[in-house]
This record gives sequence, C-alpha cells and structure tokens, in this order.
Amino acid sequence: MTTSPSFERPRVRFSLRWKITLPYMLLALALGLGATILVGGYLATSEQERFLRQLADSGQQATDALVRVEADLLEVERLVANTQGVAEAMVGRDAEAMRDRVLPLVVSAGTDLVAVVDPDGLSLLTVRRRPGGQVGEYETLRNEGFYAEWDVVRRVLEGLASQDKQAGLETLRLASGEMSIFVVGGGITAGGDRVLGAVLVGQYVDSLAAELRAQAGGNISLYDLQGRVLSSTLEVEDAARLTIDPEMLARLAEVGGEQSPVRVVEVSGTPYGEVLTPLVAENGQRTLGILGVSLLQAAVQASTPAPDATAVVALSALALLLVVVIGLLISNSITRPLVRMADASTAVATGNLDTRVPVTGSDEIAVLAGTFNRMVEGLREGLIYHDLLGRAVTPEVREELRRSLAEGARAASVQTARATVLVAGLRGVRAGRVERDPTRWMETLSEFFAALVPLIAHHGGVVYRFDGDLAVALFGLLPRPAPAPVGAMQATHAAYELTDLVRRLNERRLEAGRPRLKLGVGVATGEVVAGGLGTRDRVQYTVIGEAIDAAQQIERVLRDIDGEGVLISGETYKALGGARSHFGFGRHGQAQIRGRETPLEIHEVTGRLRRLLEAGGADFFDETTAPFKGGQAVGKSPS
Repeated sequence: MTTSPSFERPRVRFSLRWKITLPYMLLALALGLGATILVGGYLATSEQERFLRQLADSGQQATDALVRVEADLLEVERLVANTQGVAEAMVGRDAEAMRDRVLPLVVSAGTDLVAVVDPDGLSLLTVRRRPGGQVGEYETLRNEGFYAEWDVVRRVLEGLASQDKQAGLETLRLASGEMSIFVVGGGITAGGDRVLGAVLVGQYVDSLAAELRAQAGGNISLYDLQGRVLSSTLEVEDAARLTIDPEMLARLAEVGGEQSPVRVVEVSGTPYGEVLTPLVAENGQRTLGILGVSLLQAAVQASTPAPDATAVVALSALALLLVVVIGLLISNSITRPLVRMADASTAVATGNLDTRVPVTGSDEIAVLAGTFNRMVEGLREGLIYHDLLGRAVTPEVREELRRSLAEGARAASVQTARATVLVAGLRGVRAGRVERDPTRWMETLSEFFAALVPLIAHHGGVVYRFDGDLAVALFGLLPRPAPAPVGAMQATHAAYELTDLVRRLNERRLEAGRPRLKLGVGVATGEVVAGGLGTRDRVQYTVIGEAIDAAQQIERVLRDIDGEGVLISGETYKALGGARSHFGFGRHGQAQIRGRETPLEIHEVTGRLRRLLEAGGADFFDETTAPFKGGQAVGKSPS
C-alpha cells in the first residue's frame, strides 16, 4: 500500500476553541452590561416614579379598553340599523316585526340595552337586560318616552349623526330607580339622508366599570362632568367620598388629557392612588365624563443603601473573567481530542490506513475515536476485498455490484436493454500428450483470456464471465446501454478479431510443437435483464434473457459439429443494417435447437472487408500483452 510520508493538516480558519469560547465571552459581556444598565436604572428610579408609571399605564389600558367597548356597541348598532326589514317596520310602526328582527341580534351580542325610537323619541321597541338578572334574561318594552330627553337621541334625530355615530352617558328610568348607561346611537335612514328614527345600544356603567377593570388591571371609577361618581369597583361605604373636588376638576380642565392629575383616595383606611383622565368617545371628539383608575399605594419603606457603581462594574468584570477561563478549560478538553481526530482523518485521506486514534475516557469523544478506528479497519479490509474483486471481475461489473450493494435491494439496480452477447468457446486445450497436464490447460486458457479481455474492451464490450473454456462478453449494455446496431457491429468485429487472435496464437503453438486450438464464436442480439442477484451478504452480477441463451446455443452448434469461425443470429444480422458491408457472409439457414420452440436463424461470417479500429488505434499484440510478453509484435490482419 502506498502512503504519503508526510502530510499537511488543512488550515483551520476559525478554531473550534474560539467557536466555543467566543459565545461565552459575548454572553458574559451582554449579561454584565445588561446587569449594569438594569441596576443603574433601578437606582435612578424612585419608588414613587415607578408607581406613577404603573398607574399611568393602567390608565392608558383602561382608555384603550373603552375605545374597544365603544366599537363593539357601534357594531351592534349598525347591525340592527342595517338589518333587512327594520326600516320598513319603523315606517309601519310594526313593533312585533321589529321585535322579531332585533331580539335575536341582541341575545346573540349579549348587549345590555337596544332601543329603537321614532322621530319623536318614543321607543317602538326596547330590549333590555334586567339589572342583576341572569345572562340572556331580557325584557321587551315599547312606548318609553324618556329617550327624547337624551342628548344622544336629540343629536341623532336632528340629523347630526346620519352618517356617523353618537355616544354619551345617559340615565335610564327603571321601576327600581335610575341607572346610568353608556350609549352609542345612530340613525335609521331611508331615501338618502332622511332620518326615520334612531337605534340606541348601551352598556350599564356598572358592567362597563367591571370590564375596564379586567383589562386595565386596576380599580375603575366613572364620574360625570361635575365629578359625581356614577360607578366604581372600589368598595366604599359612602360613594360621595369619591366625589372629585372643584380644584381637581379645574386642574383636569387645564391640562386636558396630556398630563393626567393624580389624587389619593382612602377606602376603609387603605390609600389608593388614582389617576384622572377625561372619559372621551367619538374618536376623542366628545368628553362624556371623567375616568379614574386607581391602584393600591404601597407604604414607602426605608430605602436600603444603594450599591456602589464601582462594585457593580468590578463584579461584572470578575464574572466575565470567570466565564472566559471556564470556557477555555472546557474548549481545551474538547478540542484536543478533536485536533487529534482531524490529524488522523487527514492521514487517512492521504492513504495512511495504519493510523489509529487513542481512546481515552468514556464520553462522546471516546466513542467517536473508537468508531473512527473501526472505520479505518473497515477501510483496510475493504481495500483488500476491492483488490481481490478487481482481479476477479471487470471494472464495469464491479461497479454494478457496488451499486447493487449500495442501493440495498436487488431490484433497485436491475436494467433491461436490447444488447448483443458474444460467447467464445476455445477447444483443443487438452489435446495431445503434452496438454494432459491440468497446469498446462490453465496456462493456455489464461493466455487466451488475457488477450481476449483488452480486445473486447477495445471494441466497446465488457467481459461478463469466464466459464471453463468459455468466455461471455456483453456489448451495448455496460457501462451504459447503447443502440442495438452499435452493439451488434462491435460484437461482430470483436468476434472476427478473436478468430484472427487464435490464428496467430496457433502459429506460435505450431512452432513450439503444440496442438492447434479451435475457436467457435456465437453472437446473438436480443432483450436481456441484468443486475445484482443475491443478498447483501453475497451478490453476483447476472445477465439473463433471449440474447444470452441464443449466443450459447449458437456456440454449442459449432461445438457439436466441431466447427470453427463466427456464427451470428438473425437478430444480429438485422441489427447490423448498413454495417453488413463490413463483412463477408456465407451460408445461412434455420437451426433446430433442442429446448427451443422455434428454429434459430443463423448466418455465417466468412470474412471482414473493413476493420472497426483504424490502424494504430489499438495494437492488441504488442509487447505489453500477456500472451506475447517479451516477443515481437504480430502484424495486423489484412483488411
């Protein structure tokens, strides 16, 4: 085995050591900087500032939640106003038809109130959830006149809202008393902008406050424009204690919604910080009241001594140093065996299959090293088997066997083609007293086959197998299929070249006093199936089909009559086409072969008028050819 005495390991552009260590360094740096920034920000922010920031955030969430509630109510209003038959029921003042169309929509939406009023503000239909009732428990009423007093209804009926919504905080007059409600209204129109009535959709302020609290994460209080509380999630004994004083109302009016004032309210002796902001609707165009968001105000504890900034930086630097050192130690423990593995792999790549990697420990690296050693041992064995197989079969057949094993299934590598098969039988090997020695038989066959292999290859064929004194060659199949006329022409030329080979070989034998050899060659063209046959443990390249059977039968005909020369099948004769002008043909006819149902058409090739290989293209009998090694080259046959 040839190996390189020295090798150069490929240059590593980015070491694995740095691939492991650098992320640790960047992580430590990011953690150190992040910790410094967070600690600095924490020290710079007071307890009160953080509380106010949280309070303002809850206030913004409550405002956003109110916008979503308004949008949901507007969606229900537009659904009712645009439902088919609502406008007709309004014109005809048909309360039952209106109820049939509106009630399912209200129940599906789960809205607290839907009222349809005429141009006079009198309700044609009111669908209202009973305060404190079960979900889905609604009552339907009509002819309620207090809607005419609502500012929302007035603006809608005056045509101010024919193309847009109107919203407001209004008061419901119920049998149990009055109740505030957040209302969105819109007109019912027909014939352009003519307002036929109004649709009012509302949510009780108690329900509204509870919904805003769930989304804002703080207690919600709703106030009218005079600062009186309408609803609150704070559990106070006297709601009047939550009333906003005139001074706070004035401050709120001065700053508007840009900087919300904050006040402290006590509930059962517990202080709450409350941020006040305008309660707006209609995309911020109309102020309906005041929205208060409150959070429990924690008692200000005595502040602990602030850590020194220098100590924080020093601690971060120490953490960075420790991470780097630990990363280097870990990376070295991993990269050292990997470097040895890389060196060994480079040595194997240069052909040194005696390389081994020391196996230490029981981790994944040790497993990898052991696997590498077994792989190299397998390569050594594979090289030995490769050499043995290369001596037993031709490279083309060896490649087909390799492909069959690699694909893991016999059927995967099977190919079907129309090919030409050449079967050459050498007779007279055991004739005479001198040739009775089996060793001499093998020498004679080896000399013949050694000259046959390059001859077949130079004509584009592949030697399939040797079987005693028979040689079988394939044309137009390996290494890749070729057209049938090409394979037939190559095989016929090769067959005639074999007869020329035996003729010259006999001249040498007669000079040495050895008996004459006889060669019979059968050539047939037809369908064949080729591929690896066997199992993964043992596989053999096999060719079966009409052509190989016919070629063997033709050679057997020559053997039975002790004849010599070249016989081709009728299929080969047809496949030759224009190439028939290369040859001279003699007798032809039908041969009845035992085992065949139909006679086999056979043509005799008596001569060759043109060589396939040009002069100088392939000299099969030079001093490099095994049977004539050391001898003088024999001249080419006459054309």
